[in-house]
Amino acid sequence: MKIDGNKLDFISEKYERALDAAAVYVERFVTNNAQYNGSHAIPGGRDADVVRNITREFIEGQVDARIPYPKVSSQCVDSRHVYNARCIERLCHKYTKQSNFKKFNDRDERMTYAFGASIYMPEFDSTYIEGKAVGTVEARVRHPKYFAPQPGVERVEDMDYLFIDIPIPREEVERRYGVEIPEGEGDRDEFVDGEFRMRDQSDGDMVLLHVCYYKNDNGDVCQFIWTDDVIIADVDDYYARKIEVCESCGRRRELCESNPCEAPNYVSQSATEEVLEADILDENGNVMIPAMMQEYRDGVPQFDESRRIMVDEMGNMVTRVVDGIETPVFETIQVPRMVRTVLPYYKPKRFPVVIRLNTSSIDEGDWCGVSDCDVIRDQQLLVNKLESRMARKLLRSGVTAVVPEGATMETTTNGIFEQVVKLKPQHSKIQYGTISTEVAIGQDATSADRQYEAAKKVIGITSSHQGQNDTTAKSGYAKQLQIQQSAGRLESKREMKCAAYAEMYRVMFELSLAYADESRPLCDKDEMGGDCTVHFNRYAFYKFDPQSGKWFIDDSYTFEAEFAGTPEESRQQMWELNMMNFEKGMFGDPMSNEARLRYWIKQEKVRYPNAYEEVKYYRQLCEAERKQAAMMAAQTQAPVMSEQIQ
Repeated sequence: MKIDGNKLDFISEKYERALDAAAVYVERFVTNNAQYNGSHAIPGGRDADVVRNITREFIEGQVDARIPYPKVSSQCVDSRHVYNARCIERLCHKYTKQSNFKKFNDRDERMTYAFGASIYMPEFDSTYIEGKAVGTVEARVRHPKYFAPQPGVERVEDMDYLFIDIPIPREEVERRYGVEIPEGEGDRDEFVDGEFRMRDQSDGDMVLLHVCYYKNDNGDVCQFIWTDDVIIADVDDYYARKIEVCESCGRRRELCESNPCEAPNYVSQSATEEVLEADILDENGNVMIPAMMQEYRDGVPQFDESRRIMVDEMGNMVTRVVDGIETPVFETIQVPRMVRTVLPYYKPKRFPVVIRLNTSSIDEGDWCGVSDCDVIRDQQLLVNKLESRMARKLLRSGVTAVVPEGATMETTTNGIFEQVVKLKPQHSKIQYGTISTEVAIGQDATSADRQYEAAKKVIGITSSHQGQNDTTAKSGYAKQLQIQQSAGRLESKREMKCAAYAEMYRVMFELSLAYADESRPLCDKDEMGGDCTVHFNRYAFYKFDPQSGKWFIDDSYTFEAEFAGTPEESRQQMWELNMMNFEKGMFGDPMSNEARLRYWIKQEKVRYPNAYEEVKYYRQLCEAERKQAAMMAAQTQAPVMSEQIQ
């Protein structure tokens, strides 16, 4: 995006256009929110007396508390790439554990089904410290009403700019960005009933920040934050590492402060490369990247000439006699010219925004998916009308008293006989009695249930999927098939969730590759199911190109997300599967300790209770059996060896 003129005015104009284009979505979000919360309003008619909130019922029936597990693969199958992919998986999984993704997912599930989309914003938090590691990646879910993308563009990766509105306390702005917002600024922007309008001045503790992410001419992501006419932050090349440099002497701030120049003036600049002062070591102390490398120019290695004493094939010094004096013979050799190793800093290229869709829209240019509220709105309104009609009939029906014309009767304190019929004696033989005024609601109830079933069919859920009584399935296997078929219809929503998480895991990896300087120890399982530790180290992704003589970062990894990726997601099923395999002899003879050890190792891997003690017990038995077998074999071979010796 090329900025012309005043930057604030230019971006504000883009923001207004994006808001105008997003107005149709904002209106839809307001309507869907009211429907999900059980609104009594009926367009063009009387408000409903009773609301049967089938929308909320169906959405709650689809909420999935599972978090997709990252699955990372590499284009290369060598041990280094496989190990790196394994570390990436564990690192992303750790982020989901420490960032309290349970609350994240709980809000995200309801928001996506109700509004058709939700917004993920993964960010690197450099203030987090864990041991010797500094920084972590946290993700937040934003309401789609605060998102205004570039008009007409569906995918985030295709956008030149986008906007996120963030309500934030005024003091937090001053603490985080160091910018003091005057009273009255930032108060007039408030999202109410689908419109931005003046906020009550008594709520002056909150302001609405407008965050713009855009790409400059080089394709680098930039950030611009403002509220009203106050610029909060203007960061060119948002992902680049920033260093403070003195404009006067050109040195970094740390060096200039230790030996100040005449007129120090510090400015922030982007750092593109890192010059190593020492070797980069892995967790075992081995050199990963040396601090000194041979110099290359235009892909050609550089050498310097050096003289040394010549030696023969036996390593003896070659000499010659000059004027009766034996002197060593020197030779000229080419010595590699060594320089400091220079590593480029990794810089992500994508916006820190991920859109999760409920189901994709078939309309061209529609970035927001289709919500469940949209597809069952007609059924919800009709059910509300029918339920209200039945309620009115039931409230107005009852028993009517019959009394003579001259009789008096108190009706104000009697809630049953609110209506009284007075008859003249010559018109009826009944002096005192009652008349039933009950009405039939069976047709209304049948019609309401019909709309309820129609809404279930549109979404694709069954009574078994909701955990309700379902008499259509006559056996347990039939009920299982019914649930699987229903889950198959909802598979599209699950795939959209996995796709969004896979994209978010990719952003998490890129942020870690850019800013996680220290090695991250991560818990994992080895081939035998025991606990082990792997390390995510951003320097493990550097590769040397001998053609150019430069280091580059290999980020060619493919990201996926799946629900069956972790034992935690299907522990009960894995327990039963391991037991079945054990009984069938897949681990060996079920009566042998070796087979039992393999069985308990599998169970420990899927966190079976007390499996660790069983593994330890059977491992000792197996070791004792091996020692005993070795001793018996030695005793058996001893006489044979003795005979051979004799």
